[in-house]
Amino acid sequence: MADSVHNVSTEFGMAGSEIAAGTVTLSKAGLTVEEINDSIRSMTMLARANGMAFDEAATMSVYAVETFGKKFSDIGTILDKMQVAAKESILDVSDLQKGFAYAGSTANMLGVS
Repeated sequence: MADSVHNVSTEFGMAGSEIAAGTVTLSKAGLTVEEINDSIRSMTMLARANGMAFDEAATMSVYAVETFGKKFSDIGTILDKMQVAAKESILDVSDLQKGFAYAGSTANMLGVS
């Protein structure tokens, strides 16, 4: 995991300590080391593109995956769709996290993707 953190830190110019701290959120959410390694690049891109902390991007990713019953192997696609949805609306991408928290479970029960 240290190599993955170092690689995305170097690639995106984000502090490795910030990314490493965010991986704690991911491990608390039950992700395996492999899932974390495979997904932190996408989460780092989301954080950098939207001027947010890595931990916020990680939390948002967990909400999105769990709310809609997806897998973390799909995180790149999920985060891309979130970015497009925010761009097409008046929302900031971080506003989508609130939507997942309040409306996501209801949407999921109704079969809304």
